[in-house]
Order: sequence, then C-alpha cells, then structure tokens
Amino acid sequence: METVKNYRVKTKSVTAMRTFIGQPIHEIRDYMIGCKNIALGLGGLHQGFNESIEGTGGARDLTPGDYIVMSEDRHAVFMSPAEFEKKYEEQVDSTELYYVITKYGFLAKDAEMMLKDERIRSVLLAPLNEEKKVSPVVTVNQSFSGKDDIKKIAEVLSELLSEECIRKHAY
Repeated sequence: METVKNYRVKTKSVTAMRTFIGQPIHEIRDYMIGCKNIALGLGGLHQGFNESIEGTGGARDLTPGDYIVMSEDRHAVFMSPAEFEKKYEEQVDSTELYYVITKYGFLAKDAEMMLKDERIRSVLLAPLNEEKKVSPVVTVNQSFSGKDDIKKIAEVLSELLSEECIRKHAY
C-alpha cells in the first residue's frame, strides 16, 4: 500500500533549567521573566532555594531538583527529574556536531552521543577550542587530524578515565 506511510511526532526545542538546593532565587526569577502562564509565589524568599515554592496558574509546586521547562512561546512547566528525563534529551550544538562529523568522519548519531559525554566532548573539541583561542575544559597536548586518530582519542580518553579512577580511590 503506497498510501500508508510512517510518520513521527514533530519535535520542538525547549530550554530547561534544573534547580538545586541553595540556588540563588534571582536565577530562578530571571529565568521565569516573561513566562506567560506561571507566576512564582516567592513570598519572603530572597536568598537560597531550600524549600518548595508555590506554583500558580495550576502549576504544581517547584521543589529543589525539579526542572523548569520553557517553550519557545514562554509557557513553563515544572517537572521532576524522572518526568523530564523520560520526555527530553539534551540537544547537541549543531556547530559542534558538524565539526566532529567532518573532522573525524563519525556517523551523526555516534558523534551526537559522544558530544553528550563531557569527558569525550572536551577531547573531541580540543582542536576546535584551540582554533578559537578558547581554553578547553581538558587540556590536550596532542593534535588530531582525522579518522586515523580515533585510536589516539581512545588512548587520551582511557588515560583521563584512569586518572579519574585513581583520584576517586585515593580518598
């Protein structure tokens, strides 16, 4: 049947902020500026976010650790970490994704997965950060020049992970 086709739900990008205990209230307030459907009842809170904040407009209370998810049209929703992680995944920066695909020849899905891991991301983007004269999160003293250097990347990552394990077990 040529008239039967498979479709998927269109996705929209959202921004999100994960809250935490002791978070400065002004960060939450500033993020919520322009929100069209929720006003936070901050009451006397002026310092750190240490207890639930009452939500208005039918929103549930915001508890430390929850996410504030904001749509492009500035409608917000509060979600627990479990709800958020079930529905959303991090969106990789398209410029970084393009760089990794063209530099190393990875498949898009593999490059995206690696960019989501901060340890791998910093190694893959080290040459790009050097080009931009930006300090990378991890200093890498080797330069990578393409597909043949995947072994070198694996060695650097292995070394970083070994150092991290040693530090964890030293205490």
